Amino acid sequence: MQKRGLALRERAGASADSIGNSEIMISITALSLDKLEDAERFGLRAAASFERAGASLSQGAGMSQAAQAARRLGKLDEAVAHARAAVALAERATPAVPLATAIFRNTLADALLASGNYQEGLAIMRAAHDGIAAVRAEGHPQRTYPQMGLGYATAISGDAAGGMALYRPAFESVFRSVRLLEVAQSRATGAAGNLESFGQGLDVARRAGDREFGFRIAQVMVESDAGRAALATLARLSASDPATAEAIDKRRELLRRRLELDGERVTKALADPAAAQALDTQIAAVDAELAAVTATLDAAMPGFDSLLRPMPEALAEVQARLGEGEVLLVPMTTHQGLFTFAVTRSRAVFGHDPVSRHRVKALVRRVLDGVLPEGRVRAGEDASRDLVDAPLAASFDRAATRELARAMLTPDIAALVGEARLVSVAADPVLSAIPFSLLPTGDAADAPWLIEQVALRAVPSIAALGRSPDAASGVTGFAGIGDPSPRAIAADASSVAKGLAALPPLPGARAELAALAAAIGPRRAIVLTGDDATEARLRTPAVAKAGVVAFATHGLVAGDFDTLAEPALLLAPDAAVAGQAGDGLLTASEAATLDIAAEWVVLSACNSAAGDSLSAAGYAGLARGFLLAGARNVLAAHWPVRDDVSSRLTVATIAASRNGAAAPQALAQAIRALIAEQRRGGGGDDPALWAPFMVVSR
Repeated sequence: MQKRGLALRERAGASADSIGNSEIMISITALSLDKLEDAERFGLRAAASFERAGASLSQGAGMSQAAQAARRLGKLDEAVAHARAAVALAERATPAVPLATAIFRNTLADALLASGNYQEGLAIMRAAHDGIAAVRAEGHPQRTYPQMGLGYATAISGDAAGGMALYRPAFESVFRSVRLLEVAQSRATGAAGNLESFGQGLDVARRAGDREFGFRIAQVMVESDAGRAALATLARLSASDPATAEAIDKRRELLRRRLELDGERVTKALADPAAAQALDTQIAAVDAELAAVTATLDAAMPGFDSLLRPMPEALAEVQARLGEGEVLLVPMTTHQGLFTFAVTRSRAVFGHDPVSRHRVKALVRRVLDGVLPEGRVRAGEDASRDLVDAPLAASFDRAATRELARAMLTPDIAALVGEARLVSVAADPVLSAIPFSLLPTGDAADAPWLIEQVALRAVPSIAALGRSPDAASGVTGFAGIGDPSPRAIAADASSVAKGLAALPPLPGARAELAALAAAIGPRRAIVLTGDDATEARLRTPAVAKAGVVAFATHGLVAGDFDTLAEPALLLAPDAAVAGQAGDGLLTASEAATLDIAAEWVVLSACNSAAGDSLSAAGYAGLARGFLLAGARNVLAAHWPVRDDVSSRLTVATIAASRNGAAAPQALAQAIRALIAEQRRGGGGDDPALWAPFMVVSR
């Protein structure tokens, strides 16, 4: 949208200053989304436009943006050069703007530190911090973030204790603000994003040997979608309690306004400090309203505030909730490298690999590209081949999985995992896009997959770990929903309706549901297909009391269609029900409002484990919605799967579970059996067939 607006301004012959403003906003947005090439390119374009307009300070802002992007891309010489140019422009500006000069120096210090020039980097970081402290009050974000940066610079320059003394109080101040906004990786607060600053904090904690503080930061980073989950839970109250519904709507609007004001403050802080100060007053007023409406919601639903923004727990408290032989694995990608916690009942290891976030995202993309190359049989297509006749595709990128495994499973962590019976994974949004089952356990070409060594599960929240609800009484039987009727298309249908109608049929869906029903007991089974596969039929006692609820249909992720804002399952539309409840799409937030007490919810659907994108937490999607609805375990898939493979693995997993295996072990047994059969048949052990499946549980 921003690029389209820029193109329109250029065609209309807009001024260089106007075009530069559009370009720098694109750069800011791209940097916040980790689209680093775009961020650098549009930062440099903005600088050139502002130079033509004679706006030297804004020209410096463009160079500073380009410097930040170049540093994260690993182009350190260019980053230093861009940042020095920005500082020089600010120092020559008339009249002088000390805040801009200090902020540009902060960017230069970051680039120098990344390139290993600690002495100059630390000196310039101190100057930046002092310059900002002279014009910003204690606690202001534009003062707090540079203090965190100074703490980081101090630590990596050799004084870890001094760095911690600077960093910790600044972090606590930011955390209070982050908790208010319920987003652990805020994109528009002050002069730097929290991802950058929290990554610095992890490195400070590691250098200082403070695992407790590092684990506190880690929890903040991986709990970043807790607010969306809690709001989905509160949707249950909305229909019957108008006051609560009104409070929810007001809170959403206040959050939207808060983020708008924050973003506006960032853009005005350099060129118009007086306007930025006025915005601070408006932000404070919004914060007060947010606190009041949150208190109202907490009264309507006791514990709402803590559920919405769970406080990090002490390492010992989490350890006490882990099972015997269980390892909690918490990997996080940052611009300072990949940090991983591995925690057991008696030990905690804090690992680090210098691989950049940009590199990790590229590796994850390579893995995902390798599981659906052209020529593979996809869900819904004819799958006449035997499983053993499906060789490991040459396009599967083992090198990428080996590099990821080495970065996460450092020697000490690999040793802990090697002794475990269960690994519970609470990954950051980037790494949760892939199943950890396909990570190799060594560098050898024939090294076993991780799933062959240990059972795995994803946990949607460290705060909820080990706190599963007790099994509901009277839960029995099977409910299957899938293969919804084809959609009729009106001449004036929307693009979304046409897109949904164009989705291919799933010829194996009914057979898969029938196989599951037979495995559980046909006398206690209800199967909803065709016109019966509606949301209204899901909200019946037969489904609410089923022990296994299975979906065999298309799964959609946010962005598949322009107006689809969250993950969803495709159902049959229901003309008798108005609004979203009858549109034939069960969204993640709607799933959270269901009444389900099932031991298992099976999401045998394309992309059903996926979050909003490559950079969205995988289990922040549909799986989390069903856990909120009351399910104990969710079996979901990361990518489209063959109908025959899906049926086989789900039936085997449920059967193993009914025979006493815990949920993660049940899936591991089913996957290992499939791998063994593939190898016996000479077809290799193609991860595209078995790796997408994951268990999500609390």
